[in-house]
Amino acid sequence: MKRAAIQGQQLAAAVRFDPQRRAASPEMRAAVASVITGVEEHEAAVTPRERARSPQRQANFHAAIEALVCNLAGLALDPFDRPLAVPRSNGVMWSGTRYAEPVYGQHFLDALDLMADPPLGLIEELRRGFSFEAMGKQPSTIRPGLALSSYVAMQAVSWADFKSIPAAEVIVLKAMKGPDDDTAEAISYDDSRWPDTWRKEVQEINNWLADAPFWLLPDGREVERLAGVEPVNPTRRALRRVFNGAHRDRPGERWGRGGGRLFDGFWINMPKAERYRRLRIASAAHPEGEEVAAVDMRQFNPRAAYDLALLPVPDGDLYDVRGDGSCRSGFKKLVNAMLSANKRSLQWPDGLQSEFPAGTKLRDVVDEVERFHAPIADKFWTGVGTRLAMIESTIVIDAIRLLIRQGVVALPVHDAIWCARSEAGRVTLSISAAADQHWPDLRAQTEVELPQANQLLRLI
Repeated sequence: MKRAAIQGQQLAAAVRFDPQRRAASPEMRAAVASVITGVEEHEAAVTPRERARSPQRQANFHAAIEALVCNLAGLALDPFDRPLAVPRSNGVMWSGTRYAEPVYGQHFLDALDLMADPPLGLIEELRRGFSFEAMGKQPSTIRPGLALSSYVAMQAVSWADFKSIPAAEVIVLKAMKGPDDDTAEAISYDDSRWPDTWRKEVQEINNWLADAPFWLLPDGREVERLAGVEPVNPTRRALRRVFNGAHRDRPGERWGRGGGRLFDGFWINMPKAERYRRLRIASAAHPEGEEVAAVDMRQFNPRAAYDLALLPVPDGDLYDVRGDGSCRSGFKKLVNAMLSANKRSLQWPDGLQSEFPAGTKLRDVVDEVERFHAPIADKFWTGVGTRLAMIESTIVIDAIRLLIRQGVVALPVHDAIWCARSEAGRVTLSISAAADQHWPDLRAQTEVELPQANQLLRLI
C-alpha cells in the first residue's frame, strides 16, 4: 500500500502523553498496583517524606503512576516505535484552571523522577525538554525502562488493557484566535444554568458510550504504519463539547456563537473510508456487530438560516444555485463560507476556486448566491454560521439522548450521527424529533450514507 493510500492525522515525532489513560484489564491493573508498591517503597528508602501525603494527594500520586505505566505500556502498540512526550512545564502542572487534570502537579513530577531513578529503572529518560504544547520544539521524552518489563508483559499488550476516563471538564470555551495564534486558548467561565445543563448532557452520553457495544476491526495497525498516519486509540470514547469564538474579556456573552460540537471520540478524526471499513456497532438485529451508516441533515445551514429569519424554507435543493446541478459542490461550499464569514471577502476561500470553471470570478458566483437566496441575503457575511452550528449541535445531542433511551448506539461526527446500518431509520426519526422539538418550522431533512459505493439514500 502506498504511503498516501489513506489520510489521517499528521504523524508526530513522539507519542503525546494521555492524562486520561487508565488500566482496564485485570493484568494491567495488577501490574499498576505492583508498580505503585515498588515506587512507594523506593521513595521511602531514598527520599523519606517528613509528612505523609493527604488522602487526595496520595490518590493523585497513584493516578499519576497509573497513567505513566499505561502510557508507557501503550508504546508497544505504536507501529512507529516512538518515544513518549511528557509534560513538565509549570503551565501544565499548575494551570489553576477548570480544565486542569488531577493527574498533573508535583505528584506527577515526583512519579516521573522516582520511576526514572536508575536503581528503580522503570523509565528511561531520553531528553529533558522546554516545551510540551509545541511538540515540534523540544518536549521531554521517555521510554520504558528495562525494569518495567518485570511488571508488564509488553509483548502481550493490547488496547483491551486500557480505558480512557472523561476529561476533568467536558464543557470547553475557547477564545477567538488572534492573528498570530496557531490554536485557540481554552478560557475560564462562570457556571450557570446553560453550562451546567450541557455538562449533564455530555456526561449522560459519556456514561452510555463507556460500555456501549462498538469497536474497531483489528486490522488497522499495518495500514496506519504503511500510510504514516497517527494510530487510532480505540479507548478514547469520552467526549467534550467545545464552544469557540469567545471574547477573552466577555466570555459569557458568546456561548450562543460557539458551535458547541462534540469532540475527542476516537472515531471522529478517522478518515471516512476507514470508519466505514473498520468501525462496527452492535444492534438488536446484529448483536455481533454490523457495518455502519452515517445520517446527517441535508442542506442544514441554508435551511436553518431561513428558519432563523422567520421565513419559510424553500422547497428543492438549496445548493443548486443554477437549477441544473452545475457546480453544486462549489456552491455548497460557497454558501456555507458566506454564512460563516464575519465580513465580505474579496478572495476565494481555500480550495474553492477549483470547484468552478477556469476564469470564474468570485464576485460573479457570490452575486449568483445572493440573488438565489435573496430572502436571506442579509445573513451572509455576518458570522451567523456559528449560531447555526449551535442549533445543529443541539439537535445532534438531543437526538443521541433520545437514542440512548432506545438502547441505540449513536456516535456523533460533527454534523452527523453514525450508527449500525440497521438502525439508520431510528436515527433519522430521532433527528427529526429533536429538530421538531425546538425548531418545528425548520422541517429538517435527513440523508443516509451507506458504505456500499457511498450510495446515498435520502429520507424526507
